[in-house]
Amino acid sequence: RVIVPVQAEYLALEGLVQVLLVDGSTFTVGPGSDLVIDKFVYDPEKNQGEVFASLGKGVLRFVGGKISKKEGGVTVRIPSGAIAIRGGMFQGKVGGGPSLFSFLYGVEMKFTGKSGQVSRVYQPGYTLDLTGGIPHIRMTTAEDTQYFMRALAGGSKVALATKLKRRADGKLFNTGVDIAEIEEEGTQDVI
Repeated sequence: RVIVPVQAEYLALEGLVQVLLVDGSTFTVGPGSDLVIDKFVYDPEKNQGEVFASLGKGVLRFVGGKISKKEGGVTVRIPSGAIAIRGGMFQGKVGGGPSLFSFLYGVEMKFTGKSGQVSRVYQPGYTLDLTGGIPHIRMTTAEDTQYFMRALAGGSKVALATKLKRRADGKLFNTGVDIAEIEEEGTQDVI
């Protein structure tokens, strides 16, 4: 059983951050994005666990691992509600324009709004458009795909930290747990 002991925050300043979890799940976060992994618990003997993350702004692609195979295994909170994925992949964007989530592969992508309304996408090739506050499911367009490809194309500078603060000179620095400690503890728990 692997438990991430602290809240991990990933800020992509320029370029990409890719987070690979022990169960095989992958978050790819684009430039200017803010992703927090709130909770990650995984039992490799039972292939069970859960991932809770928050996307405050920006663009991400999620590829599900073993945890995503079970309903309720993966939830990504966004400002307007939460996206859950079962057995698959999605890419999404929030903040600064339209909020879109394209279902790429899998069993189901489900959006639950803050007011409790639920929208489900069962077929890859469809996009959940949350722009304007009213969920709308439509076919994924070539423009949607091109947007995500450009947004996830990357660059050169990436910051990865558990806690970031700004120094007097304006540069960011890590004030939290060293990422090597998290990797070491997780590896020891798996062994």
